[in-house]
Amino acid sequence: MSYPEHEKLNKVKDTSQSIGEFLEWMKGTKHFWICQVVDVEPEDDEDYAGQDRREEFAPAYEGTEKLLAEYFNIDLKKLEAEKEQMLDDFRKRNEEDAKNKDHTSMLMFGMDYRELPDAHKQQVRERMEQEAKK
Repeated sequence: MSYPEHEKLNKVKDTSQSIGEFLEWMKGTKHFWICQVVDVEPEDDEDYAGQDRREEFAPAYEGTEKLLAEYFNIDLKKLEAEKEQMLDDFRKRNEEDAKNKDHTSMLMFGMDYRELPDAHKQQVRERMEQEAKK
């Protein structure tokens, strides 16, 4: 099975991680915010009644993950769907292994679990724990 969004993510993970850490440092340590320019109509602000429309800075409330995904052209909805598919593939493989009593192969969906990015390993573990509780 192919996971194109995860492949794109894996190619940019180091750069993306560095940019994300920098943005969080800017926000948390330096108290700098990413802003966007918004148009303000005079009727929206009594202090500027009778004047022409103007532009102001306003905080951009898009999260770091969303901004990075957009920058690196990663579709977060497709990424989530791939995660679900990975879990389904992993479950099927585990069922097959259990049926065949062949636990020597821990390969899932054509790649070794150890080759997954750390963030995805954690998500796989969390979801498997949730499934085990059901």
